[in-house]
Parts: sequence; structure tokens; C-alpha cells
Amino acid sequence: MIKIGVRAHDFGKLSPDELFARIADAGFDCVQLAFPKAIAGVNSFEEVTPDIVKAVDKAAAANNIEIAVVGCYQDLATTNATDAAYAIKRTINMMNVAKDLGAYTVASESSAVLIPEAERDEACERVANVIGRILKKARELDMRYSLEPVFYHAVTNKERFFRVLRQVGAENFHLIYDPTNMMDPQYLETQEQYMNMCLDCFSPYIGVIHYKDFTVDSEGKYHPCRLGDGRLSPTPVKNYLKHLGYKGCYLIREELEPQNAAYEVEYLKKLAGRA
Repeated sequence: MIKIGVRAHDFGKLSPDELFARIADAGFDCVQLAFPKAIAGVNSFEEVTPDIVKAVDKAAAANNIEIAVVGCYQDLATTNATDAAYAIKRTINMMNVAKDLGAYTVASESSAVLIPEAERDEACERVANVIGRILKKARELDMRYSLEPVFYHAVTNKERFFRVLRQVGAENFHLIYDPTNMMDPQYLETQEQYMNMCLDCFSPYIGVIHYKDFTVDSEGKYHPCRLGDGRLSPTPVKNYLKHLGYKGCYLIREELEPQNAAYEVEYLKKLAGRA
């Protein structure tokens, strides 16, 4: 069965008990959890204490919510060596937390800001160096680490993902596929072909699919919207999940407006062959 999830902080920054109760009441099975964004009283990764981890674990279990992804989104492409070292330290700390929570993976995008095209190959080298050090710990813990490509970051497409993969090795290294985040505007009119190509080549590494919809304004800017109301075609992901036999993948909604939760849970269940 494909488990349906949501970013925990889309429901706000709350106590673990209230947060997971709301997510369960909405009908979700699992979450992507970024502690500083979702847990009241936690404002940085350094403030994630053992007591907080225990409280999260207890509340999640009480509400039958699985922690699928521990989000530890860091600027992996930074040119500042001190910042890179802190990113590695934070990620390794969260790797231990994820292990304690029984999470599927820890995840990050490759950079925090737009990277100009001319600088992306060099930025990918920095990303690979950082991920290589993170993966050393991931392999010791038998935890997965997942990278999420974004069309305007350092790792933008399949070529750059596989460049990183060849350098760091495939063991314990996975990918979060977000069709919207990879939807370079040049592919908008041929998005189904592009998404099919991405799903085909990334398939061995995908454990999580982020799902959101968008509209495009007159200036070509993307804006989030309710699922089904925007430009994203659901067909490639729907066919991909069917090809998987509706198993082996988490489907996680991003940018949820909680008032739309009932509608969107049903939408995602249909996408995942559960309705």
C-alpha cells in the first residue's frame, strides 16, 4: 500500500500530541517532519533533545502516524567551509534522531538559493563532497539519505543527480522526486513526457514522491494551489504508482492548506490506488 503523507508543519507549529492528532484526524498515514518548523519550542536542529524525540515518538505512535522523512534541509552547495561543516554535523545528528524514530529517510535539497546555470557543475562537486561525508554515517547507521533535485538549485536534473551518485555511490543514497520542483518551465508544455523520463531513470532510487500542484501567472511564476486545480498532470505519477503495484513508495503532500485536507486525502488515495 502506498502511504499518504503530509509535511507536518503544514498543520502549524504545535506540541507533538496536538500536531499528530490533527494529522491523523485529517486522514494521513505519515509525515515529513522538520523539527524546527513543526514542533513547538524547537527553533533549531540543535534544540532537538532526547526528551523531544521521545515525545514525538510517543505522539506519533499514539496516532498511528509514521515518520517517513526527517527533513534536515541544508545548503549543501555552500562555498563557506564552516557552514558546510555545520550542515554535515546537523544532518548526522538528525540521522541519529531518524534512526530512533524508525524513519525511512533523512532528506535535503542541494542548495538554499538559486544557483546560476554557469555555476551549477562546480556547485554539484561541493554537494557531492558534503553528501559523501553524510553517507559515511548513514551507512554506519543503516539509514537512508535522500536528495531532492530542484530545477533552480545545484542538482537540477537527472544528469546532475547521476553525477553526484557516481561520486558518492548508491548505497543508502536515495532521491525524493518532486515533479513540480523539477518542472523547469521549458518542460511545462511537454510535462508528461518529461515526468515519465524522470520517473523511469530515477525509479531505482525513489522512495518518496512529493506532490503539489501549481498555477502559472502571466510572468511565468509558479503559485501553489489545491490538488487538481492547477497545471500539473497527475497521469505520470498515477501510472508510475500503478506500475509499482501500489507499494514501495511514500506519497507526501506539500503546501497543504489544512481546510482542504479531506478533499486532498481522497485525491491522493485515488492517485495511489486506494479509492
